[in-house]
This record gives sequence, structure tokens and C-alpha cells, in this order.
Amino acid sequence: MSDQMVLIGTTQNRAENYFRLLKVIDSRGNLLQLITNRFDLELDEISDMYKSR
Repeated sequence: MSDQMVLIGTTQNRAENYFRLLKVIDSRGNLLQLITNRFDLELDEISDMYKSR
């Protein structure tokens, strides 16, 4: 699992704030890329929240 800060949008129409891009592997071995604005949670916590949805 990994994460990085990213900007979303184009040069002309970009979001004002950074987002967090998470790369996680699901139970089937597929790579999932998740975007969130939650910087206060650990990567595992966010991953578990998406898995429970």
C-alpha cells in the first residue's frame, strides 16, 4: 500500500486543495486507487473503511 498527495483537475480548472491518492490491493489481488481528502487517518484505516462499504 502507498499514498501520495495529488492535485485534481486541469491547469485551467484545478481543485484548490490537495487530495490523497491511495493505492491498495483488494482481497482478489486487484490494485485499487482511491482518492480522499482525509489526511487525519492512517492508510490502513481508510482502506478498511472502503472495504466495509
